[in-house]
Amino acid sequence: MISRLSSIISKLKIFMSPSILFLIALVIIIAYVFISKSNFIDTRRVFKDYFAIFNNEKSHLIVFWGTPLLFSAAVTQVAHIADNSCETIIVFLSILLSAFFAMLSILVSSKGTRTDDLYKQVLSETVSTTLLEIILCILSLIISMAIELVRTVLPTWLTWALSYIDFYFIFVMLINILILIKRIKSLIDNS
Repeated sequence: MISRLSSIISKLKIFMSPSILFLIALVIIIAYVFISKSNFIDTRRVFKDYFAIFNNEKSHLIVFWGTPLLFSAAVTQVAHIADNSCETIIVFLSILLSAFFAMLSILVSSKGTRTDDLYKQVLSETVSTTLLEIILCILSLIISMAIELVRTVLPTWLTWALSYIDFYFIFVMLINILILIKRIKSLIDNS
């Protein structure tokens, strides 16, 4: 009886380890954000609107979503987020997130100023891209903060995998800023 109880306790300790709890929480958040049909954080519409920008030019997706795979693979081979860079990345992402929210408020406030269809389309695409950037920034910030808080107990392979995902989100955000710059320039030129 005692050996069976100690076996159950040891299995519970493994299940309650920081690494396992972290992975479970990460899977739940990702599933809830991308798969769930909840109205609270259903982001599929944001992704659908963003990818609609590329309907006529699917090959551009390689630049904006494929090259970050290469960048993050290169960076992860040299360093991972559990190094001393984690705090810097958290500060950078926090500043970037506030900039995206400020940009979004400006874009939304100018939504009713023009009536021509092309301007409305560019404005809508700019809002979609900004919303996508906010989602990626929040996910990256969650991963970075979690790594910072539990990095001493995470296995090395998990730290490297999370670093790769985090760097991927960061590079996708940075490259997509080029889309925002182009669209904001178009909005300013045609305002």
